[in-house]
Amino acid sequence: MKKTVLYLLIFSILVLGCIPAMAQEEISVYLNNEKLVFDVTPLVVKERVLVPMRLIFEKLGATVQWYPETNSATATIGNKNLSFSINSPLMQNQSRTIKLDVPVMAKGGRTLVPLRAISEAFGSTVKWNDESKSVIIYSEDFVDFSKEKPIQETVKVSDATELLNAIGSNKRIILTKDYYNLSNAGEVNNDYVEKETSFEGSFSGQYTIKNVVNMSIEGNAEIATDEINSHVLYFKYCGKITLSGLTVGHTEPADSYRCEGDVTRFDYCDTVNIENCNLYGCGAVGVYGLKAKNLLITNSKIYDCTFSGIWLTENSEAQVVKTEIFNCNLWSGFLRIDSSKIVLDNCNIHHITCDNQVTFVDTLSYADAPSEVIINNTVFENNTFFDIADSNTKISFNKCSFNYNNANINIKDSIFSDCTLTLEKQ
Repeated sequence: MKKTVLYLLIFSILVLGCIPAMAQEEISVYLNNEKLVFDVTPLVVKERVLVPMRLIFEKLGATVQWYPETNSATATIGNKNLSFSINSPLMQNQSRTIKLDVPVMAKGGRTLVPLRAISEAFGSTVKWNDESKSVIIYSEDFVDFSKEKPIQETVKVSDATELLNAIGSNKRIILTKDYYNLSNAGEVNNDYVEKETSFEGSFSGQYTIKNVVNMSIEGNAEIATDEINSHVLYFKYCGKITLSGLTVGHTEPADSYRCEGDVTRFDYCDTVNIENCNLYGCGAVGVYGLKAKNLLITNSKIYDCTFSGIWLTENSEAQVVKTEIFNCNLWSGFLRIDSSKIVLDNCNIHHITCDNQVTFVDTLSYADAPSEVIINNTVFENNTFFDIADSNTKISFNKCSFNYNNANINIKDSIFSDCTLTLEKQ
């Protein structure tokens, strides 16, 4: 009997002794499909995963600053920031205090932070795969190009309902009719298309296309909406998108009200091609890019917009070639830009009227980094604006013509190379 009790006691000690080791088995962390290799193993504490802060924050593009005197740190991406201290269950971002289930910890000379902090601070998506014991993280601006296939499936659509239900990766969507009003669409059952709701919980009229890679929409056709507060074509987290031959805009003009919906909008998108398109108002902006990379606009027209022709923000990059921008009035000029880069070549900018003392190229006051604007071989004529740009933006003009503009073109604030300046308004 005593031997049996002794054997049971030894068995219990061995089994119970294995539990902590099992709980701390190796955890894999993937960021944007890349496996991260840490010099200190991530921990699981109270069912929460903690990882070394510096590697993961820097992989997200954050600048990390450590303050040894207070055992605290900050991580910053653009205008988003996070501050925290070792052994503290509280973190502070740019707008509020975040209470954590487990505090920030120190291990092996490294600071370990709960993964929740990443999603809270920088908008990342964090998932746990229990089967593989893996943490899957997607940054806010991640586009999953691994879904791209070498051949697109061709789909022909004849109305707005068919168009919205056809949206998806590796699709070539051909419009066979002349007119598609998204406000008249019927039932939409598509994981790639999200119907946004209003504050009251009803459908706002806004469709958002998400997580699509390698898709083109083609045809000599018009896509429109009756909702002046909705974006007509709105893409998020999409890559390799082509819009070809389309006319896009809002059906109802806003003579007495500034339209809030954009004609086309690209948030966190990479590689977008707008070719041979007509983008018209009352869209607030013809083309809006937020963290949009490799945005190319060619042989197109942007007109009748109530805020500006193009608006780029948060490190967006765009190239505009052989494109006409005109009749964009009320608030800002033909371009609004914040911490972004744009190159225009062989364009025609005309009949733009700016309100009050708004500059022709409007840089937002909270820009955290200078924007870069390069304009080549472009004609500016019959425009009315206060000044060409403010002190936050230096524009490089090369072989441009300014004809009959009612404006103050301050040469010292920008770079003019081989340009023709005729300042009198026609």
